[in-house]
Amino acid sequence: MNLSDKEVNDVCPEKIVHVTAPAGSITLADTRGIHKGELSMRGPRLILYFGLEGSAFNNIDKPMPLNKEKVGSNLAKALTARPFSYQFFSC
Repeated sequence: MNLSDKEVNDVCPEKIVHVTAPAGSITLADTRGIHKGELSMRGPRLILYFGLEGSAFNNIDKPMPLNKEKVGSNLAKALTARPFSYQFFSC
């Protein structure tokens, strides 16, 4: 889904964050939600991107069961708070 700047501004103008850094910098981001790149204001840019994501090979119809006793409280809270993010697991 490609959103225009206007569409993003219409949805959540108070939450827009512009991430900038000098050349050679490393940034880390949780990209769940709406995110998009902006045009470079000064010449070309080279980006190396690593992603930690759910695998497309996971089967959403048969999520991997997790042992309730072995799941830590922080993970248990995350599973409850963000079911979509953890849809490949069941507790």
